Amino acid sequence: MQKLYSGARNARVLSVFLSGVLCLGAVCFAASERSQSRISPILEDEVSFLSSNPAYDYAIPVIVKLRADSFRAAVRVRSERNKLLPVVSSYATELTGREIAGLLDSESVEYVTLDAAVYPAHDSNGVGPKIELSNSLATIGVDRVREDGYRGKGVVVALFDTGIGDHPDLNDSRVVAALDFTGNEVIQVKRNRDGHGHGTAMAGLIGGTGKASKGFYSGVAPHVRFVDLKVMGDDGIGAMSDLILAIDWVINNGEGLGVRLANMSLGRPPLESHIDDVLCQAVARLVENGVFTFVSAGNFGKTDTYPKIWGGISSPGNSPYALTVAAVNTLGTKTHSDDIATTYASRGPTYPDGIFKPDLSAPGNRIPVPVAAGSWLDREFGEFRVEDAADYAYLSGSSVATAIATGTAALMYEANPDLSINLSRLVLLLTAIKLSEPNMLEQGNGLVNARTAVSLVSKLDMEARQLDEPVPPCWELDGELACAG
Repeated sequence: MQKLYSGARNARVLSVFLSGVLCLGAVCFAASERSQSRISPILEDEVSFLSSNPAYDYAIPVIVKLRADSFRAAVRVRSERNKLLPVVSSYATELTGREIAGLLDSESVEYVTLDAAVYPAHDSNGVGPKIELSNSLATIGVDRVREDGYRGKGVVVALFDTGIGDHPDLNDSRVVAALDFTGNEVIQVKRNRDGHGHGTAMAGLIGGTGKASKGFYSGVAPHVRFVDLKVMGDDGIGAMSDLILAIDWVINNGEGLGVRLANMSLGRPPLESHIDDVLCQAVARLVENGVFTFVSAGNFGKTDTYPKIWGGISSPGNSPYALTVAAVNTLGTKTHSDDIATTYASRGPTYPDGIFKPDLSAPGNRIPVPVAAGSWLDREFGEFRVEDAADYAYLSGSSVATAIATGTAALMYEANPDLSINLSRLVLLLTAIKLSEPNMLEQGNGLVNARTAVSLVSKLDMEARQLDEPVPPCWELDGELACAG
């Protein structure tokens, strides 16, 4: 299908440019004060130049945020070239530099930003041993949780990704709704096609049945159900405005479908403060409407020039409302004394706000994921195939870690359906396993601890606001203790 804006190439060029120049270190943080301008810093100089040099002017995909009363008026006179984004009182369109400059003279316009490209947060450059999924889940205690009978039953996850495609682990009736936001109009379908493969991989990690491997490669919570929101195309690229539109749809329809969790294993370089970022604003609204939202930290941890970059948390992972997850490398063992930070996962704090992130970490290096038949992942990841299971490939990235964390929350919600978002978040942070090697800005509060988190919430008396019985802070894991806090 044709994209809603013809300036997609410009958005992609600008996004790639950003990821290259966003040095994200001490130099960047020297200018971290929030701008009082009504235009994103990434656009400001470009618009100034273009509006003064009409011979070079070109159309740029942008999102225009309006005052609430002005947005209501815009709804009444909707233009064919504008895509309305009610959740953030904005519209997406394509404007020249001179047109953008003219908009800034209007009192009804609050902010103008780039309708940037968003990407899956996977990384094919993971190094070290290939790690069995069973070990990756055992290292956070998922196997112990399953022994107690929890598998995510009754929990619905909204997956914002490339779609859930064809794979034996996911070819059942657990997709309760599927929508495609990547074309000229939103389309509700019986099943999305995943031409890229990332969405299928994330769904499999969260809740795949493991059917293609006789259960060996099942996901964290294999009884969860999904709302499948395709916001990125077969090339693995999506528009920020399509993601916001999908968030808006979940806010309006998710409660009726029972959506409690959201997984966004995607992102883009931060363009501005989270206060101005309309994508962060949309995520905040999603959380305020009762959907616990997990977002990848990103994979801006290094470049060819800079082997270790600080401050590379992607958007919307830079939102205080998101639970932001980074990837660690468990080196193929269940124990934690040898766990290390991955080189590629984004480190905190956030740019330009300096907020502590990531919140949590999870296994994310060279872990088996389901491969959608005929997808880009299917074609290009031949060298990463699991040797004895052709339906799976090894994938790395903070996207992998985020899916594992989301699956853990699904187990918690099955154990205690009355959990609030704030309490769920608090439990995950308090029970996290502190690792000795990674910096706090690499691991956050620690490695997600499914064993203790689920045990804790299962013993919570929500009405009396107390624990029915004490929960041990430590558990034995291959001769070592895994301890919360």
